[in-house]
Amino acid sequence: MDMNAKVPDEYMIPIENLINPRALDIHTETGFIYFADTTSYLIGRQKIDGTERETILKSGLNNVEGVAVDWMASNLYWTDDGPKKTISVARLEKASQTRKTLIQGKMAHPRAIVVDPLHG
Repeated sequence: MDMNAKVPDEYMIPIENLINPRALDIHTETGFIYFADTTSYLIGRQKIDGTERETILKSGLNNVEGVAVDWMASNLYWTDDGPKKTISVARLEKASQTRKTLIQGKMAHPRAIVVDPLHG
């Protein structure tokens, strides 16, 4: 993506009204940017053009420090440096209904996370 491009479809509309954004990742196939705001205690998404913004997870989040999109399996992974120190996963669609904690409490400060969909 050329940030200096003059062509409208080659730049991203800013994600507005975030208080303390900490992490983001993109699903290039769907055009969604996934983001975390640690002050608002949420994970949300919006299209690159600024449309279709929504909060996909709010309940039970404390201090999300990293998000990663698994574009092959349609999952979202995130780290939470809150009291429980977790790494969790949910489906990109219906995230609040499919959320699972993978690891809890065995980390000092879970921060960034990366997935490698091709190699598991």
